[in-house]
Amino acid sequence: MQNFPTKNELIEKKLSVLRRIDKEFIDKLILENKKVKGFKIVCTCSTCKVIRENKYYYKPNACFIETNVGWKYTCRKCDSTLWMYEYLTKTNNKNDAREYVKALWENSIFGYGWNYPNYPKSLLIRLYSELEDVKRESNYQMKYQSSMS
Repeated sequence: MQNFPTKNELIEKKLSVLRRIDKEFIDKLILENKKVKGFKIVCTCSTCKVIRENKYYYKPNACFIETNVGWKYTCRKCDSTLWMYEYLTKTNNKNDAREYVKALWENSIFGYGWNYPNYPKSLLIRLYSELEDVKRESNYQMKYQSSMS
């Protein structure tokens, strides 16, 4: 008799994948005064820094905090609270935001019921076609690389 995972186990598994993906993208970011302190990463707020160009106050005032549903960015100075995707788009990391979306789509952690918005159909069609092209290319490589050997 097979034991199927419960709905809560499936959700927890997806949330752990989401936290892992968030952490990978945080590690890729170039953050000023970055310090890892257990379940949070302290840094200087990149949005406040733009506002206070002429001031030399660059004390770490923001952090990424690990929650049960992903990593959340908070800043004490500008009172901003952003989820990972919002942070990437607000700090002009458009390429990272796009790669982040792809990673979430590949793991089916996106859309309604998550902390991330549903995208317009035109963007989704383009995203799906890119993912299919990558998969098709890898299948082609596997098929013809193995037959040549």
